[in-house]
Amino acid sequence: TETNRSIVIFGDDWDPYIPYYSERRALMIPWDEHLYFADGTQQALKSLIASGHPVGVVIFAGLTAGSNDLQRDVITSLGRGFARGESINGSLVYFRK
Repeated sequence: TETNRSIVIFGDDWDPYIPYYSERRALMIPWDEHLYFADGTQQALKSLIASGHPVGVVIFAGLTAGSNDLQRDVITSLGRGFARGESINGSLVYFRK
C-alpha cells in the first residue's frame, strides 16, 4: 500500500507488530463484529481518514475471517475500490485497488 494508507484489522489475533513493522497507521478492532459500527470506532475511523490516512487494507483475522456478513458490511461502508486478496495464515485480506 501507499505509505499514507492505513490498515484496519479485525480479529482476536491482531498484533501491534503489523502496523509497527509495516510503518502504517492502523485501527484494530477485537473479534466482536458489532464494535465496528459503534460510535467510538466510527469516530476513530473518520479521524484516521481526516488525518490524511485513508484505508488501504482491511484484514479479517481469527473468527472474523469466516464472517461473510461482516466483511460485506465493512467493505461496503468504506466505499468502492476494494478487492479481496488472498487468504494469508487464515486471515482474509482486502486491498484497495
